[in-house]
Amino acid sequence: SGIVTATLIDTNSIGVGTISDAADIHVRKDFDCEIQVTSDNGVASVSVGREPGGANTNNAEFRYGGGSGFTYSSAQSLDILNYGTGNFNYHLSANNPGGVQGDFHWHKGSNNVRLMTLTNAGRLGIGVTQPTDELDVVGGVTVSGNIAVGNNLTVSGNIVGNVQGTLTGNVAGTLAGNTNTTVGISTLN
Repeated sequence: SGIVTATLIDTNSIGVGTISDAADIHVRKDFDCEIQVTSDNGVASVSVGREPGGANTNNAEFRYGGGSGFTYSSAQSLDILNYGTGNFNYHLSANNPGGVQGDFHWHKGSNNVRLMTLTNAGRLGIGVTQPTDELDVVGGVTVSGNIAVGNNLTVSGNIVGNVQGTLTGNVAGTLAGNTNTTVGISTLN
Protein backbone atom coordinates (compact mmCIF):
# COMPACT_ATOMS: atom_id res chain seq x y z
CA SER A 1 0.00 0.00 0.00
CA GLY A 2 1.08 3.59 -0.44
CA ILE A 3 3.41 5.02 -3.05
CA VAL A 4 6.17 2.87 -4.52
CA THR A 5 9.20 4.74 -5.84
CA ALA A 6 11.74 2.54 -7.57
CA THR A 7 13.97 2.36 -10.61
CA LEU A 8 13.67 -1.43 -10.79
CA ILE A 9 10.82 -3.62 -9.63
CA ASP A 10 12.12 -7.17 -9.25
CA THR A 11 9.19 -9.23 -10.46
CA ASN A 12 8.29 -11.34 -13.47
CA SER A 13 5.02 -9.51 -14.11
CA ILE A 14 2.93 -6.61 -12.87
CA GLY A 15 -0.81 -6.89 -12.33
CA VAL A 16 -2.96 -3.80 -11.85
CA GLY A 17 -6.46 -4.76 -10.77
CA THR A 18 -5.68 -8.48 -11.07
CA ILE A 19 -3.62 -11.11 -9.29
CA SER A 20 -3.74 -13.45 -12.30
CA ASP A 21 -1.39 -11.66 -14.68
CA ALA A 22 -1.69 -12.89 -18.27
CA ALA A 23 1.22 -10.78 -19.58
CA ASP A 24 4.30 -8.93 -18.34
CA ILE A 25 2.09 -5.93 -17.55
CA HIS A 26 -1.63 -6.63 -17.15
CA VAL A 27 -4.24 -3.95 -16.33
CA ARG A 28 -7.80 -5.12 -15.65
CA LYS A 29 -11.03 -3.39 -14.63
CA ASP A 30 -14.74 -4.18 -14.84
CA PHE A 31 -15.41 -1.10 -16.98
CA ASP A 32 -13.36 1.37 -19.09
CA CYS A 33 -9.63 0.86 -18.69
CA GLU A 34 -6.82 3.23 -19.69
CA ILE A 35 -3.05 3.49 -19.71
CA GLN A 36 -1.65 6.98 -20.27
CA VAL A 37 1.70 8.04 -21.67
CA THR A 38 1.86 11.84 -21.70
CA SER A 39 4.40 14.59 -22.25
CA ASP A 40 3.92 18.21 -21.22
CA ASN A 41 5.94 19.71 -24.08
CA GLY A 42 7.35 16.95 -26.29
CA VAL A 43 6.54 13.69 -28.03
CA ALA A 44 4.72 10.97 -26.10
CA SER A 45 5.42 7.53 -27.57
CA VAL A 46 5.29 3.80 -27.07
CA SER A 47 7.88 1.71 -28.92
CA VAL A 48 7.84 -2.00 -29.65
CA GLY A 49 10.51 -3.91 -31.42
CA ARG A 50 13.66 -5.97 -31.31
CA GLU A 51 16.25 -3.43 -30.26
CA PRO A 52 16.97 -2.18 -26.75
CA GLY A 53 18.19 1.28 -27.75
CA GLY A 54 16.79 4.16 -29.73
CA ALA A 55 18.49 3.49 -33.08
CA ASN A 56 15.09 3.11 -34.79
CA THR A 57 16.14 0.39 -37.20
CA ASN A 58 14.27 -2.66 -35.90
CA ASN A 59 11.25 -1.28 -34.08
CA ALA A 60 7.94 0.53 -34.46
CA GLU A 61 6.53 3.55 -32.67
CA PHE A 62 3.07 4.81 -31.83
CA ARG A 63 3.42 8.48 -30.92
CA TYR A 64 1.63 11.79 -30.46
CA GLY A 65 3.14 15.23 -30.69
CA GLY A 66 5.16 15.30 -33.87
CA GLY A 67 8.72 14.48 -34.68
CA SER A 68 11.47 16.11 -36.68
CA GLY A 69 11.98 14.96 -40.23
CA PHE A 70 8.33 14.02 -40.87
CA THR A 71 6.60 16.58 -43.10
CA TYR A 72 2.99 16.14 -41.95
CA SER A 73 3.79 15.48 -38.31
CA SER A 74 3.03 18.35 -35.93
CA ALA A 75 2.47 18.95 -32.22
CA GLN A 76 -1.11 17.66 -32.68
CA SER A 77 -0.36 14.70 -34.97
CA LEU A 78 -0.71 10.98 -34.30
CA ASP A 79 1.99 8.92 -36.03
CA ILE A 80 2.35 5.17 -36.44
CA LEU A 81 5.86 4.43 -37.65
CA ASN A 82 7.53 1.22 -38.79
CA TYR A 83 11.25 1.93 -38.71
CA GLY A 84 12.00 -1.56 -40.02
CA THR A 85 11.97 -2.53 -43.69
CA GLY A 86 9.10 -5.03 -43.40
CA ASN A 87 5.39 -4.70 -44.16
CA PHE A 88 2.80 -2.61 -42.35
CA ASN A 89 -0.03 -5.14 -42.05
CA TYR A 90 -3.69 -4.65 -41.16
CA HIS A 91 -5.68 -7.77 -40.28
CA LEU A 92 -9.43 -8.14 -39.82
CA SER A 93 -10.52 -11.08 -37.67
CA ALA A 94 -7.01 -12.54 -37.63
CA ASN A 95 -8.03 -15.71 -35.78
CA ASN A 96 -11.32 -16.25 -37.68
CA PRO A 97 -11.12 -14.86 -41.23
CA GLY A 98 -14.24 -16.76 -42.27
CA GLY A 99 -16.31 -14.95 -39.65
CA VAL A 100 -15.09 -11.42 -40.38
CA GLN A 101 -17.89 -8.83 -40.33
CA GLY A 102 -16.11 -5.51 -39.96
CA ASP A 103 -14.59 -3.13 -42.48
CA PHE A 104 -11.90 -0.43 -42.39
CA HIS A 105 -13.42 3.07 -42.11
CA TRP A 106 -11.70 6.47 -42.28
CA HIS A 107 -13.74 9.20 -40.56
CA LYS A 108 -13.68 12.96 -40.27
CA GLY A 109 -14.96 13.93 -36.84
CA SER A 110 -16.89 11.61 -34.55
CA ASN A 111 -20.10 10.16 -36.02
CA ASN A 112 -19.78 12.68 -38.81
CA VAL A 113 -18.43 12.01 -42.30
CA ARG A 114 -16.87 8.75 -43.47
CA LEU A 115 -14.19 9.62 -45.99
CA MET A 116 -13.29 6.15 -47.18
CA THR A 117 -14.20 2.51 -46.59
CA LEU A 118 -12.31 -0.67 -47.43
CA THR A 119 -14.71 -3.57 -47.02
CA ASN A 120 -13.76 -7.01 -45.78
CA ALA A 121 -14.48 -8.22 -49.34
CA GLY A 122 -11.74 -5.91 -50.74
CA ARG A 123 -13.94 -3.14 -52.17
CA LEU A 124 -12.70 0.43 -51.75
CA GLY A 125 -15.25 3.21 -51.49
CA ILE A 126 -14.23 6.87 -51.60
CA GLY A 127 -17.12 9.08 -50.55
CA VAL A 128 -19.33 5.98 -50.21
CA THR A 129 -19.51 3.51 -47.30
CA GLN A 130 -21.03 0.55 -49.17
CA PRO A 131 -19.02 0.27 -52.42
CA THR A 132 -20.61 -1.94 -55.08
CA ASP A 133 -17.45 -2.46 -57.17
CA GLU A 134 -13.77 -2.99 -56.39
CA LEU A 135 -13.34 0.80 -56.70
CA ASP A 136 -16.40 2.97 -56.13
CA VAL A 137 -15.91 6.75 -56.13
CA VAL A 138 -18.62 9.32 -55.44
CA GLY A 139 -17.37 12.61 -56.85
CA GLY A 140 -14.77 13.56 -59.42
CA VAL A 141 -11.61 11.71 -60.32
CA THR A 142 -8.45 13.22 -61.76
CA VAL A 143 -5.93 10.88 -63.37
CA SER A 144 -2.64 12.29 -64.60
CA GLY A 145 -1.42 9.11 -66.29
CA ASN A 146 -2.78 6.45 -68.62
CA ILE A 147 -5.81 4.34 -67.80
CA ALA A 148 -5.89 0.76 -69.01
CA VAL A 149 -9.31 -0.88 -69.27
CA GLY A 150 -9.22 -4.63 -69.68
CA ASN A 151 -12.91 -5.01 -70.47
CA ASN A 152 -15.88 -2.81 -71.37
CA LEU A 153 -15.99 0.90 -70.64
CA THR A 154 -19.49 2.08 -69.80
CA VAL A 155 -20.07 5.84 -69.67
CA SER A 156 -23.47 7.13 -68.61
CA GLY A 157 -22.58 10.79 -69.16
CA ASN A 158 -20.64 12.55 -71.91
CA ILE A 159 -17.16 11.88 -73.22
CA VAL A 160 -15.44 15.23 -73.64
CA GLY A 161 -12.08 15.50 -75.36
CA ASN A 162 -10.21 13.77 -78.16
CA VAL A 163 -10.77 10.08 -78.88
CA GLN A 164 -7.90 8.39 -80.68
CA GLY A 165 -7.81 4.82 -81.87
CA THR A 166 -10.59 2.49 -82.96
CA LEU A 167 -14.08 3.40 -81.81
CA THR A 168 -16.64 0.69 -82.50
CA GLY A 169 -20.35 1.10 -81.88
CA ASN A 170 -23.34 3.27 -82.62
CA VAL A 171 -23.44 6.98 -81.92
CA ALA A 172 -26.67 8.39 -80.53
CA GLY A 173 -26.31 12.13 -80.24
CA THR A 174 -23.96 14.65 -81.79
CA LEU A 175 -20.67 13.48 -83.28
CA ALA A 176 -18.46 16.52 -83.80
CA GLY A 177 -14.83 16.80 -84.80
CA ASN A 178 -12.53 15.51 -87.50
CA THR A 179 -13.92 12.27 -88.92
CA ASN A 180 -11.61 12.08 -91.94
CA THR A 181 -10.17 8.71 -92.82
CA THR A 182 -7.39 7.94 -95.28
CA VAL A 183 -8.85 4.54 -96.30
CA GLY A 184 -12.46 3.61 -97.07
CA ILE A 185 -15.61 5.69 -96.96
CA SER A 186 -16.93 7.85 -94.11
CA THR A 187 -20.73 8.05 -94.06
CA LEU A 188 -22.25 10.60 -91.71
CA ASN A 189 -25.86 11.67 -91.26
